[in-house]
Amino acid sequence: MIRCCIVAMAWCVGLAAHLVAADEWKTFSSEEGNFQLKMPSETKYSTQLTEDGKTTMHQFSAELNNGHTAFMVMYLDVPEERLKESSHAEILDDAAKAIAKGVGKVLKDEKIKWRGHEGRGLVLEGKADNKVTSITYRVIQVNRRSYQFLVIGVGKKPPPADAKKFLDSFELLRK
Repeated sequence: MIRCCIVAMAWCVGLAAHLVAADEWKTFSSEEGNFQLKMPSETKYSTQLTEDGKTTMHQFSAELNNGHTAFMVMYLDVPEERLKESSHAEILDDAAKAIAKGVGKVLKDEKIKWRGHEGRGLVLEGKADNKVTSITYRVIQVNRRSYQFLVIGVGKKPPPADAKKFLDSFELLRK
């Protein structure tokens, strides 16, 4: 009986430590990207060129749950010539179509506003390594800059509270 209680106490202590660690989100900021937001763990940075090879996309990502949940924010500056020929709504539509094409089934698609700026919000579902992948995607256009946010769950849906904490924490550093 004492052994069972010790095991149960050790489990509770481990669970409490996990819950405390899971709640220790830190504010991450990018001066160049002009933003800050909450990230759940160490943030990794990478870049890649867009399909046309003309624009650099900056990516910041963090993981939870042994890589089963990922949080990503990306930004790029839309080329001036694209801004002249397309409205913000068209740019956002193209971003939404691109993510949907790459993932699979669109469960929800809505036009959103973030502090007066146009945006799109999607919930998608697809497959990766034979596991269901759930993605919450948001893109907002702030003048020339496009910010994209992804919360990805592999094998299970991301915890809604974590997705909300990540998405709602986004702030511009300078207006």
